[in-house]
Amino acid sequence: MSHLTMSDLYVPEGVTVMFSGKNILIKGKFGELKSKVHDDINVDYQDNYLIFSSRKKRVNSRSLIGTTRSLLNNMLIGVTNRFRKTLQLVGIGYRFFIKKDNVVDLFLGFSHVIHYKLPEGISIKSSVQNEIIVIGIDKHLVGKTASDIRSCRPPERYKGKGIRYLNEVVLIKEAKKK
Repeated sequence: MSHLTMSDLYVPEGVTVMFSGKNILIKGKFGELKSKVHDDINVDYQDNYLIFSSRKKRVNSRSLIGTTRSLLNNMLIGVTNRFRKTLQLVGIGYRFFIKKDNVVDLFLGFSHVIHYKLPEGISIKSSVQNEIIVIGIDKHLVGKTASDIRSCRPPERYKGKGIRYLNEVVLIKEAKKK
């Protein structure tokens, strides 16, 4: 069972929480996020804390409270700090360019260029030529965008070339011997 159901969620300064029915809107310095709470869960806002309780005593009510708390915690972290995922391009000639209209051109060793349109609310930065940093306030959307970019050329097993997450361990297979 989840022990998160017993702890309240602290709302930092500069973040506003608004309720309209079962919808919750959280605004911070980087943007705003909306979420809908399950019908069996009550969320109250008192003294900069979100307090969770269940309306009905069902089998899965504690797990629903834990899930709701984690989702709202991710929303609070997102609007105050933002989420980041770093991807590395490993391979000779692998590079990318960011266009103004939120399109990333990926040169990944194919005979054509891959054009990836970024979803709204996601931005890409680059500190090094072979690193892509995906930044956004929605944790799910940042992870999905990073996964979509990685799926254009996942790391292959024999040389390790491709797109991988930062500090991802790719097991390299030994080539066949004659």
